[in-house]
Amino acid sequence: MQLAGQQAQINAAKMQAQADYGRQLYEDDWRMRQFDYQQGRDAAADKRAQEEFDYRKLIDTRNFDYQRGRDDIGDSRYGQEWNYRLGRDSVDDGRYDAQVAYQRARDAIMDARYDREWAWQTKKDNASRGGSTGGGKKKKIDKEIIYIPFYSGGGGGSTRGGGAGF
Repeated sequence: MQLAGQQAQINAAKMQAQADYGRQLYEDDWRMRQFDYQQGRDAAADKRAQEEFDYRKLIDTRNFDYQRGRDDIGDSRYGQEWNYRLGRDSVDDGRYDAQVAYQRARDAIMDARYDREWAWQTKKDNASRGGSTGGGKKKKIDKEIIYIPFYSGGGGGSTRGGGAGF
């Protein structure tokens, strides 16, 4: 009996060991499946994160390229406007210089005219005063006569003479 009891204990221990081994295999298999499942989830999350990163990078690159293009257009436009303004300034400077030269020429003409009028008036005044300022002597003053043609609207013309020609 003792032998049979020992045999039963050995069989029970064997069955227990087999049950423990089966349970251990089942738990290992379950852990492996859990590990594989988690690895799959991690890979899917990593893939999604990489896709989102790539998409954001694509959008950021596109936006950067667009903005750089807009900046290039703005810089080009500014450069064109700058060159246009330089050209306009050059034109304005040329126009101003021409106006100044024209005005100087007109001033010179007017100064010469004034000088002729002054000289003529001085001669006229001296002639009318005669000898009273000249110490009793009369001076003969030649009047300057300038003829300026005068054209009427109907053709033909007349010539007018005047003391100073003005």
